[in-house]
Amino acid sequence: GNSRSVDLRDVDNAVGYYERVAELAALHGGQPGIPFGFEPMDEAYPTGRAPGDLGIIMGYSGHMKSWFALKLALNSWLRGYSVMFINLEMSPEQLRDRLFFLISQYTMKDFARGAIDVTNFRAWAQDFMEGRPDFNIIGNDNFGDFSVDMVHAKIEQFKPDEVFLDYLSLFTDRECNTEESRRMKNLSRQLKQLATAQEIPITAIAAVTGKDKKDRLNPPEIAQVAWSSGIEYDANWCVAVHSHRNAKTQVVEKTEVVARKNRNGSLFSFY
Repeated sequence: GNSRSVDLRDVDNAVGYYERVAELAALHGGQPGIPFGFEPMDEAYPTGRAPGDLGIIMGYSGHMKSWFALKLALNSWLRGYSVMFINLEMSPEQLRDRLFFLISQYTMKDFARGAIDVTNFRAWAQDFMEGRPDFNIIGNDNFGDFSVDMVHAKIEQFKPDEVFLDYLSLFTDRECNTEESRRMKNLSRQLKQLATAQEIPITAIAAVTGKDKKDRLNPPEIAQVAWSSGIEYDANWCVAVHSHRNAKTQVVEKTEVVARKNRNGSLFSFY
């Protein structure tokens, strides 16, 4: 490994560092990192998603955590940042459908059935995509493992401003551990190291399993994740995403976002 040191007495070094931070903040609208695009999060996390940050989005299955991650990714992309989204839960085409749904007038049913007017779709896409940065969607192409080294290789290939991983349990650490808790702790540490070395923010999605239905009534705590100590040590920020459904119809009425860790400010929550 490599190490680096600074001398507290070296004021010139400190001034140079703060000048670079100020330049980044000027480029990003007041924050040295990428804004979240949600006011409560940006107010509570004043640096934005800065180079080296590891963020965790956690939640129960089916509670909108992947949709929330897509919204964060789109918020960045629409501001002019290039995005790389690695999803091992579905094909790149299926994830692309979700993104098109969020930015176009088409529905998920339209894409699922291929029921689109090709001429109109091409015209819309050409107009909407003009001048936009890259948004690369990556999936696993076979039954093999997707390791941290493969994430590293994709970062080197596409040079994105930001990376999203969905979801962590499907990735493999560098040692290819088969014991889940150890593998997940390694993943957390290695992804933090990768974010720091590549000077890029990485956001990962983590699933939470409740013991029974009562556990799923409220947003989960970090302690409910099997490798919770990894999040507490490595993550710069962690939010729980939780959808509240109508008791009779089971239709989602609102989705709650709750901060479980914020290294740079206070905790927050919003719908």
